[in-house]
Amino acid sequence: MHGSTRKELLKRLEPYFAAIRRTAANAITSAEKQDFLKQVYEDFYSAYNPKDADRLGIVYTPSEAVRFIIAGCDWLAQQHFNKRLADAGLDILDPCTEPDLYRRFD
Repeated sequence: MHGSTRKELLKRLEPYFAAIRRTAANAITSAEKQDFLKQVYEDFYSAYNPKDADRLGIVYTPSEAVRFIIAGCDWLAQQHFNKRLADAGLDILDPCTEPDLYRRFD
């Protein structure tokens, strides 16, 4: 994308970015922030790839499922490794990520 084309695109997107900034500034609680991020993601994905957004529906993991998975993994780490998820030296492998994205959390 050429410099002038990019500037024009960013200029046209500025009202959208301004609305996002205003809404984000008003999100106080964790639940409000989560709802805000879900809405931005859904809107972006629907605009970016409407065909797949329509076919796939919601493409994020609901926060309730994430909390359940984290609590379960924390319990398993305690039972089998005597560590919490937040402890240093615990390797976390996520089978849903690309292999080159695996990393060690210390």
